[in-house]
Amino acid sequence: MRGQVAVEFMIILIFALIIISVAVVVAFQKSIEVDDEKTNLEAERALYSAANAINTAHAEGDGFTSAFVLPAMVGEHNYTIRASSTVIWMEADGRFYAETLLTDNVTGSFVAGDNTVRNAGGGIYLNG
Repeated sequence: MRGQVAVEFMIILIFALIIISVAVVVAFQKSIEVDDEKTNLEAERALYSAANAINTAHAEGDGFTSAFVLPAMVGEHNYTIRASSTVIWMEADGRFYAETLLTDNVTGSFVAGDNTVRNAGGGIYLNG
C-alpha cells in the first residue's frame, strides 16, 4: 500500500514539474518578445526624433537652429543612424528602421546624446 502511495505521489510530482517547466519556458519567450518590442519602440522613437528635427529645420528655412537628444542605446543595443538621400535610417541589433526626409541636403553625423541641427542657406547641418 505504501509503495502505491509513493508511486502516485511521484507521478503527481512529475506532472507538477512538467507544468511548471512549460510555464517557465512560455514566460521566458514572452520576456524576449517584450524586449524586442521595447527595442523596436525605442528605435522608432529615436529615428522619428532625428527625422523630425531635420524636417523642421528644412521647413523653417535659413537661420533655423534646434537641438534634439538621441539615446545612448536602443533597448540594450548600440545603434548607427545615418541620413542618405531623402531617407534617414537606423540599424540596431541587426534590424533596420527608416523614415522619409523632406530634403537630401544633409551634412554631418549623429551622436548619442545632444545633437544640433541648423539650416544654413538651405543646407541642413548636423552638429556643426
